[in-house]
Amino acid sequence: MLSAIDLELPAGSALAVVGASGAGKTTLARVIAGLHQRATGTLELGGRPLPVGAARRIRQDEKGIQLVTQNPLSALNPRRTVAQTLGRPLRRIGGVPKQALRQQITELLGAVELAPELADRYPHQLSGGQRQRVALARALAADPAVLVCDEITSALDHSTAASIMNLLDRIRARRGTALLVITHDMRLVAGHCTDMAVLDHGAVVESGSATVILAAPAHPATHALLS
Repeated sequence: MLSAIDLELPAGSALAVVGASGAGKTTLARVIAGLHQRATGTLELGGRPLPVGAARRIRQDEKGIQLVTQNPLSALNPRRTVAQTLGRPLRRIGGVPKQALRQQITELLGAVELAPELADRYPHQLSGGQRQRVALARALAADPAVLVCDEITSALDHSTAASIMNLLDRIRARRGTALLVITHDMRLVAGHCTDMAVLDHGAVVESGSATVILAAPAHPATHALLS
């Protein structure tokens, strides 16, 4: 159960949410993404309120919030090609006309540094890193203001994880997208996140500059994570 959660995420920033297993990180990600129907509280994006809890966000908008999960193989439809996966949000959310769809798909793949010929492949024909990039591309198709990344590098080897995070840094700088990064990897936080919040038993117990907190943690939960 979450309580006392008060977070602010400016455009172009990267906020890490860290905590021990069971601290509530994934629950928080789902609440922010509008996927936790029993949640209560208030959430604002660009000055406009977003539904939380029972008033689930059925309609998806551009400049909204998109969630990228830990396991893209389970998140991607195995019966759809990459082009079909990316085409749905481009048409439904972006309103891209059918005749412009292939070019937009190629541009999206380029944005996540994938070759255009991968558009005709299925998820099982891709590597783990490629699948994660396709999942990112699908989220970017909605041109979100916020990307919520839930442990998206935990199943990847170190070099692939680093390349994904470097890609997110470039996306953040180029598009002004804000990142909320759920992770337990303190090296990732130190290298890629401007701020951090530490969750313990569903509550934020420490938050602020990632550099400051990592150098001088104040709460026992933070000490435990660093040790």
